[in-house]
Amino acid sequence: MTERGTKLAALLKERDLYLRGLANGEIQGPPVGYPSIDKPWLKYFSEKAIEAQLPGCTAYEYMYQNNKDYPEGIALDYFGRKVTYAELFESIERVAVAYQEIGIRPNDVVTIVSVSCVTSILSFYALNRIGAEADFISVLSTESEMEQYFKEAEAQYVVSLDLFAEKVVKVAEKCGIKQVVVYSLKEWMPMPISIGFSLKMRKMDKA
Repeated sequence: MTERGTKLAALLKERDLYLRGLANGEIQGPPVGYPSIDKPWLKYFSEKAIEAQLPGCTAYEYMYQNNKDYPEGIALDYFGRKVTYAELFESIERVAVAYQEIGIRPNDVVTIVSVSCVTSILSFYALNRIGAEADFISVLSTESEMEQYFKEAEAQYVVSLDLFAEKVVKVAEKCGIKQVVVYSLKEWMPMPISIGFSLKMRKMDKA
């Protein structure tokens, strides 16, 4: 870590210790009212946990280094579909290559509009792997909110669950997004569930 990074890390730890004291009543002072600033959850952290040295690597590198020796271990369980770490790492590499092929580069901002699922997890780690920034936003966002988020983040690409693709594409066109990648929840579902999901979605479309 650079000297500037070390100083910043020390300041952040000092801030968090102060906020912890504020949250548990050790220090008196008015909170600002925004959880992202007040961090009320810090009252459940020990001073040791707050002062612990953070890993000096990316999220992908940290996850890989801690699980590369357990290729047959179960990384994800999605509707009964068990994904091993070997499958996870291989899939992350494939997704990373696919993103690079459409033009995503280090420091590009990619907004993800999705519920938690295997593909959103793969996208996060694949983008982190190539040095791009994953910006998750709520699937409940209105078109105007989505437009605001795209612009604030200066997003160049968007990854969206197909359930929200129509709204996402409409907003993306207004914001000059380079490309929208769309995927389905059923991609990683085991066979009986994926068939049932498809039938249910067809019913909803007809309705």
